[in-house]
Amino acid sequence: MGLGTRCMIFAAVLLVAVSTTAQTQCPNMPPGTFGPCVEACGSGCTDGTICCSNGCGHECMRPVGED
Repeated sequence: MGLGTRCMIFAAVLLVAVSTTAQTQCPNMPPGTFGPCVEACGSGCTDGTICCSNGCGHECMRPVGED
């Protein structure tokens, strides 16, 4: 399996995992805004944060309703 295929499989798995979480817990991004275009959840999230879309990439964020 080539590197391109492995990257596509990893991206698809990450997208499914993030999409499932984002439907119920991730904060909404204001329209027209976006964060850095990086995948910053690769090593997992800590301190009660979850992996969420920032409008371009993904980063660890506090779930909605958490203080």
